[in-house]
Amino acid sequence: MTSAHSRPNGECVKVYLHLREGVTPATFAATVIRQIGSGETKAWEILRRRPLTIRHKGRFTSAVTIKPALPRRTSGDHAPPDLVANMTGKDAGFVLRYFTGLLAMKLAREVRGFYVPVPEP
Repeated sequence: MTSAHSRPNGECVKVYLHLREGVTPATFAATVIRQIGSGETKAWEILRRRPLTIRHKGRFTSAVTIKPALPRRTSGDHAPPDLVANMTGKDAGFVLRYFTGLLAMKLAREVRGFYVPVPEP
């Protein structure tokens, strides 16, 4: 594990996303932008389109930046992800809760699964 999971000024949480067959990182991003832009997903707003950066409209300030994952070898317990979502800031852990809800409830047609690596204490 890298030291990117915690920073002096806050937290850094990563979520590794696995997309369903036939869904590319570009089509995933287009779906997120379309759902938020049309009001289908009202709790989120788009901050930037490239790299795709979204923020929950609630009281938390941490943003979620979603980028294609760099090619890497398969680890023993997980296949390489298609996308990596990074959340930084002191409330990143709280935003993680809302982001996983977005993935599981609103983007389930595109996402096959996701996992959150937990650093050792």
